[in-house]
Amino acid sequence: MRIFSHIKENCLKGYVVMSIMMVILVIILQITILQTLFSREKYMIQKELYETTLWCIGYWSGKEADRPDGIARNSGYIGRTRELFINLGDKKYKFKIDSLESTFEVEAIVSYDLNLRNPLTLAILDSLVRPRLKNRTQNIPIVFRKIDSLGNTREVYPRGNITYMDMEEAGYIRLGYISGERVGVLFNYSWKNFLHQFWWGILGVIVVGSIIDVSIIIFLMQIRKHRRMKMLQERVFRQRLHDLGNPISAIEVILHSIREENPDVFKKENERRWFETGVNTAVMVKQEIAETLNMAVMLYTKRVEWEEMNLREELNKLASEFKLANRGKKKVNIDVNALPGQFKLSKQLVYAIRNLVDNAVKYSGDVAEVTITVYRERKYLIITVADQGKGIAEKDLPYIFEEYWRVGKEKKTTGYGLGLASVRKIVRRHRGKVFVESSLGRGTKFTIKIHDHGKKDKAFICRG
Repeated sequence: MRIFSHIKENCLKGYVVMSIMMVILVIILQITILQTLFSREKYMIQKELYETTLWCIGYWSGKEADRPDGIARNSGYIGRTRELFINLGDKKYKFKIDSLESTFEVEAIVSYDLNLRNPLTLAILDSLVRPRLKNRTQNIPIVFRKIDSLGNTREVYPRGNITYMDMEEAGYIRLGYISGERVGVLFNYSWKNFLHQFWWGILGVIVVGSIIDVSIIIFLMQIRKHRRMKMLQERVFRQRLHDLGNPISAIEVILHSIREENPDVFKKENERRWFETGVNTAVMVKQEIAETLNMAVMLYTKRVEWEEMNLREELNKLASEFKLANRGKKKVNIDVNALPGQFKLSKQLVYAIRNLVDNAVKYSGDVAEVTITVYRERKYLIITVADQGKGIAEKDLPYIFEEYWRVGKEKKTTGYGLGLASVRKIVRRHRGKVFVESSLGRGTKFTIKIHDHGKKDKAFICRG
């Protein structure tokens, strides 16, 4: 807790660490995006090289094998039955091909076997493949490697290339079923090629990521500023309340001093009554300041502290306080209909009910008729505060829980529009909801609904 309090008081370090972490996450996301784009581009180049090379092998071999002076007149392959037909002179041959290769691959491989007069060399293959490549692939180093059935290198083109073993493989293609030879397509695609080709995309990712980083930092700084202002408000509020206790105590001491030094001053009955009223009022104000100070601490503390309490006794005590506070101003009748027994609740919830009762009394006429009801409905604890006051206009109902919003505009109505906002905040901390029903001239009814989750640390418990 000391470490948490230290971070709360000196939150600059915490926000700096959070900002750095968010920036690192954005950088990791940028790197991941670029790596994905790079891998996709490499895959597309690999696929293009393999398919283009296969097509060129089939094209050259088929053209040379089907020449009028060639050995084979024609050939065909049925992929569905995997049957190969070859016409050699006046004879027709039929073969069953046990291969998983596509129809086009089988035809290219067979054409290579039938092309005996002008076999395809790597130099011819290179001259056929390069012109058919797309712009993104033409500037990439490409090497063709022919290997035998045992995997030994027979030829490399361009000749003299000694770095082909370090290059990426686009794939190996069979050069006929008879010889067992294969030709491999090797290429070298690096980040330098990717940067040269997609510099605009990389720049866009960096710019967008930088904008996100700056936005995150600004957002966190605004949160930090807001929280520091909130902490400052809390300190000033608590200090002002504490300072208010000093003059009240001084008034109480002065009254007692006057009575002790001048015993004859308060001998008359009305004088004694005024003296007792002054002392009692000073004590009540001091107690009210202390309770308000404690409640301010609770409001700024998000953690709800649960305790066993007799809700009916608390509400009756609350009713007595309001009657005493409004004596001589207006008649206050508060009817309490609450469940008996002990409840595991918090002082914050009692404070929320106090705010609702205060509004009910404040916005009533010369006689305030208030009813507080507490009952259970299935898995819910329902608390209602109803009055017969002036009510709230329908157009104002959506805004009454907002801070600094006041329904009463007349000068005699005191307040700053914070009471109902704090009520909603407290009820939400209890994982509940607050509703309002009202119409002009017919009074207002607030309903607090708290769900019983079946957990003692997060819900109410009714005992007795």
